[in-house]
Amino acid sequence: MPILSGDIKLVASQVMDDVPEGGGAPTATAIVDGASNAIFPDISELDRAGGRINLRKLHVHVQTADRDTYLGGNVIVADPPDDPNVSVTLFSTKETFDRRASAQSRVEAYLNKGPEWAGYLYENHIAGQRVIQLFQRVTDVLPNVGQTLVLTWNEGKSDQKEQYVRATKVTSVERTFTDSQGDYKAAIVTMDLSDALRADMPGSPATRFFTRLATGTKVRDTVVADAGSYTGVVPLTQAAALGDFTVKSSTIYTQLVPSAQTETPLSDIRMNGLAQALVATGGPLTRTLSLGFTTSQNLHVGGPIYPGSLTVVRDGITLADLGGTLVNAGAQVGTVDYGNGILVLTANVFGTGTGTHQVTFTPAELPEMISEQSIVPITVEGRSLSYAFTLGTPPLPLTTNVAYLAQGRWYTLRDDGSGRLAGNDSAHGAGTVNHTTGSVVVTLGALPDVGSALVVQAYSAVQQFPAATAPLLNSGKAYIPINTSGLISEERGSKAIAPGSVTVGWSHNGTKVAIDDGLGNLTGDATGTIDYSAGVVRVSPNVLPPPGTPLLLDTTANTGLESPGVSLGSAGNIGATNITPGSVSFWATIDSQYTWAAYSFYAAGTTNRYVQWRFSDRNEKLYMSPGYWDFSPIECGTINYATGAFTLAIPSNLPEVGQSPLIQGRY
Repeated sequence: MPILSGDIKLVASQVMDDVPEGGGAPTATAIVDGASNAIFPDISELDRAGGRINLRKLHVHVQTADRDTYLGGNVIVADPPDDPNVSVTLFSTKETFDRRASAQSRVEAYLNKGPEWAGYLYENHIAGQRVIQLFQRVTDVLPNVGQTLVLTWNEGKSDQKEQYVRATKVTSVERTFTDSQGDYKAAIVTMDLSDALRADMPGSPATRFFTRLATGTKVRDTVVADAGSYTGVVPLTQAAALGDFTVKSSTIYTQLVPSAQTETPLSDIRMNGLAQALVATGGPLTRTLSLGFTTSQNLHVGGPIYPGSLTVVRDGITLADLGGTLVNAGAQVGTVDYGNGILVLTANVFGTGTGTHQVTFTPAELPEMISEQSIVPITVEGRSLSYAFTLGTPPLPLTTNVAYLAQGRWYTLRDDGSGRLAGNDSAHGAGTVNHTTGSVVVTLGALPDVGSALVVQAYSAVQQFPAATAPLLNSGKAYIPINTSGLISEERGSKAIAPGSVTVGWSHNGTKVAIDDGLGNLTGDATGTIDYSAGVVRVSPNVLPPPGTPLLLDTTANTGLESPGVSLGSAGNIGATNITPGSVSFWATIDSQYTWAAYSFYAAGTTNRYVQWRFSDRNEKLYMSPGYWDFSPIECGTINYATGAFTLAIPSNLPEVGQSPLIQGRY
């Protein structure tokens, strides 16, 4: 007759107790289905407080009177314990007659013996000690706190003693030893252990060759083997259907042994109190937009938004941004696309009609650049769920990513702009990043894999220059040119400018004014230069105003006179009298010859350079400068404002311009 489900029994092993000889061969005692304490004892108050692991060996037995073939079966934990502090896990040692000690070794096989440690056990140690000493060279690396080593005596023999020990504290002292050959130095490493020694461990004496006795205890390093395979049960967080390729569970982990771990991340614990300012591209900008802003019609504010700076006001209702969301009185009513400056409503807080919205935000932009990257190694000793560290430089909002590897799969937590780190699912972990100090505190959704690393990426705020305070260098043509025709242009204006008459004004965080010093320079809330004869003013505000800010130019017109041409000798006359100081401007091409010596990377030579130089006056003196190169004006002559007479003395050692840095200065 066929084998029925009722013929398959779980039977007890020889010893159903937590003793070294527990387990063994199968017996005829069947485990009664649904009976309390048929396998494990009750959980005592002591076990609940301190934790306990119970190992029980069970056998699958087919109880039939015929010789029908048993084609295999499986064992599962169908229902997890109701107590969240209790877990049930199945594993097989593939052995029929092994005992609890063998099963315990299999559980402990997460760490396996590695190569012999560079030091050895220094002198004899006795059972019960919670401290051991190692004898090693002063140049050898010390054990890390949390590192596990293996002590083995008589390795491979019938009376072998072996114990895995974990360091809770490590100190080292350098000592000098003397033998027949003289003095030598050695490091005596003291390790506090998490568990006391369970047996006497013979050691070895000091020796200048750092060689242990053949009868001494070996000290080995450990490597992660993870040799066990365990099966349990966890509830699903989302219902799964037949044919699904993916299921979501509350966790992929279970407890094998009781453990208690308290993690307290600490950040910004520093003495200097220094912090970097946030990077912004200009000051707050207010725009009035009259249109519909509903769940079916988005709002574009005109450009990228700096996180945390946005408000939208209409009909007494104020919306603000918080980590990529729009909130009204703390409740989320929409989302914000910072990069594109687009607002999306999920609820019609302003109704369904059109209206006037007052939008205030700080313009922002994330430049194209290479991110800064760093890693936090995951070791056996330092593996945890929580990590606290500080980035080398404060990061820009929205740019910090923390990625970790768990069970061979990568998970990424990203900054939402408000300093909150989150993944695609709340189960992936969470954390915070401080944009001012660069400190990061993160709690992962799962223990990361040993040998992997946290990969941290961010764009540095230090590498970004705030556009609001970026100087606009006139010599480098990074300025705002305005001519007397009212155009943003360097083309000659319709009128010349009287020296000392220029005033440039604008409004940004108060009224700003830059005035003409009469010598062709702007002073005050802006720097810049003035070409009086051409009627062009070049303005570089000290603090860059928001886009669209009008600049008001106030000048006194001056009569300009263009000479048909002047022969430039050592002296001459420009053909005008009673000249207004600061109004002289002309161009001339200078032919200069440059000779340089031979260098290892550049041959000797001589060349002619034809460069157009700009001539201008100041305080009855003439100056020359290349119009497109960043050189200070060079004094080159005099001018008589009353008669128009001038003298020229072109320097013989003019700097070479318009060439590569290899040639500059080699003449």
